[in-house]
Amino acid sequence: MDKKLIIGAVVVVLVVLGAFILLQKPAAGAEAGLVQVGELHMQMDSSSLSELEKIIHSNADNYTRERALTSYADVALRTGNGEQALVLLRELAYNETNDDVRTSAYTNYYWLKEEMGKGPDTTMDVQVRGDIKPGNNITVVVTLANTRGSNLTTLILWPSPLDDVSISNDGSNIVDVNTGKGAYAQAHVTPSTRLSLELQPNVSQEIEYTVYLKGPGQTVLKAAAEVRYAEDRLDYDQLEKDIFLDVGSSEGNYTIMEQ
Repeated sequence: MDKKLIIGAVVVVLVVLGAFILLQKPAAGAEAGLVQVGELHMQMDSSSLSELEKIIHSNADNYTRERALTSYADVALRTGNGEQALVLLRELAYNETNDDVRTSAYTNYYWLKEEMGKGPDTTMDVQVRGDIKPGNNITVVVTLANTRGSNLTTLILWPSPLDDVSISNDGSNIVDVNTGKGAYAQAHVTPSTRLSLELQPNVSQEIEYTVYLKGPGQTVLKAAAEVRYAEDRLDYDQLEKDIFLDVGSSEGNYTIMEQ
């Protein structure tokens, strides 16, 4: 190959490599901010939270702000300041204009809530009434209770293929003893549509479903509720429970599994 062509190719490669390195570098002045975030995180002291807040609100580099958010949430959790951090993260999740920083706020908000053990404000209880026999109607009662009240709660109960659930006492898939296949929908649920409800604070609400058992076999009913709050777009509860029905020719049983 011509020597000039070789030299030209090498120059092109070096230019491209240099451009790639420049693109991967943080914005000008960002290195100092990232170093500061790392130092504040390593201190793991509540006194560093105010400094991290300053970086989150005023640093010109959004990547540095993202890193500061993650450090802020972790330090707050480990120093007992989780509630304070949730307020800031909620504010940013609602009002931040930069997409990456806002996404970081959402992510750290839900992570911190989970790490703090803050479970849903809604509970769901499921009961089955009636004889589980082919040709019978049984009643599935779903009871929802909420400590805050909600402006919109949706609830649905529907047959679900057993292959999607895989419930058994020994951890293996339960199969229909007659067909050897995963259980199929052997039940008809009324009402079959998604219901919209309003929950009052600390008041239980019962919803009854009529389930017609078409024949012997195994099937799963899935109860799913989503609870939204009028004053809070960020927080919502999602609850699911599976009801495994083993319908025998003369008698049957059920198992309720919480997701």
